[in-house]
Amino acid sequence: MPALDRPPAQRLLSRRVEQRGRPGDLGRAPGYSEHSTGYALDFAVRPANGCPDAEACMAATPAARWLRANAPRFGFEQSFPGGNKQNVKWEPWHWRWVGATESALGAAKARFVFARARRQYPADPGIVPMVVKVTTQPPVPVAPVVAVPSKKKRR
Repeated sequence: MPALDRPPAQRLLSRRVEQRGRPGDLGRAPGYSEHSTGYALDFAVRPANGCPDAEACMAATPAARWLRANAPRFGFEQSFPGGNKQNVKWEPWHWRWVGATESALGAAKARFVFARARRQYPADPGIVPMVVKVTTQPPVPVAPVVAVPSKKKRR
């Protein structure tokens, strides 16, 4: 297909592959990114200038450490932790939203979109599934009803 017939994202990816090598090092191919679902985003945490390893430097910032410790409370999980089974390059800034609880507004749809990926490739950190324990409640004591004899009025 001639370069101008391709969508801009595909042209950009093709150009980067020509310049740098393998496409796997450049992110996902157009149409295969979690971003296209509308439930994924990249948190902008700027590492120190001149840092040779953007991922490691970003992950070492106080903001990134806070994000890793607290994002699950707000419904975010890191899709591609280092060493993930999908062999996707680790991006400590990339997170997907699935809701802190299943009942959170929009969470059911987000969890449906990512259900297969979440089953096969768990996030780290991820949302801890809420376990609901149903226990039998002891019977509530009821005070006995005592019939009080009524006094008849005299006329």
